[in-house]
Amino acid sequence: MNGLIYYFSTTDNTKLACEYLVKKINGIEFTLSDITKKENLDLRNFDLIGFATWADYLGPSQLFYDFISNLTKQDNKPSFIFCTAGGLPGRTLLTMQRLVSEKGFLVLTGFQLMTPDNYPPIIISGRIHPDYPKEEELKNFNQFIMELNEVIKEIKNKIIKPRQIKIGFLNRLVPSIFSRKKSKKNMGMLFVDKEKCTKCGICAKVCPYSAIKMDEYPLFNDQKCYACWSCYNHCPPLAIYTNKIKEGGQYKMPEEYKRKLT
Repeated sequence: MNGLIYYFSTTDNTKLACEYLVKKINGIEFTLSDITKKENLDLRNFDLIGFATWADYLGPSQLFYDFISNLTKQDNKPSFIFCTAGGLPGRTLLTMQRLVSEKGFLVLTGFQLMTPDNYPPIIISGRIHPDYPKEEELKNFNQFIMELNEVIKEIKNKIIKPRQIKIGFLNRLVPSIFSRKKSKKNMGMLFVDKEKCTKCGICAKVCPYSAIKMDEYPLFNDQKCYACWSCYNHCPPLAIYTNKIKEGGQYKMPEEYKRKLT
């Protein structure tokens, strides 16, 4: 059997979790595809499709919405969903389920994993949670992977049994929020310190929305920006700043997180 996991990960938190999942899965060979690369893959070659992203203000990011909307309509293609979050994921998983279901995918199971917070304003406040996922959460993640192994066996035997998607009582109470206006307001306008900037172009390369172009120094397109902080988190000299945050809060993946998921 062949499987495919489409993932979106700006700081590798979600990517590392997907790689961990793939190593633990039995009976299927998974391909990982970064949705920002826009690979042209024939879904007919895969028996199971996974969708993974991070929670962006209590919901999937705009890039995930756009990616799903551009997929070819399926006919009950077996799938699963997975999200990561540094804080409250809200209804992210349920929104993902709705989006992929509307595209004809049959969602068989899903899981949300707590990871270190990579959001600079939160990091500055001191709430990074380097110990995420905690042992109980990691145990639950491994149980989810075992469930996926059962799902794979069922697909082989042509038995389709969708599981209930569980997100917890508190997350169900949180209303769905479209993230762009609030995230943009909280980030503020982007600027570059030309004295610090090395003109390396990394910010333009890592921007998932193509909102940055290099004209000697980075130029920011505010209309395309969705405030994901990828440019800020990846700038080696910390030359990128906003009118609200200048230096500090840049995310570096905790060694503890790497250890737990390798």
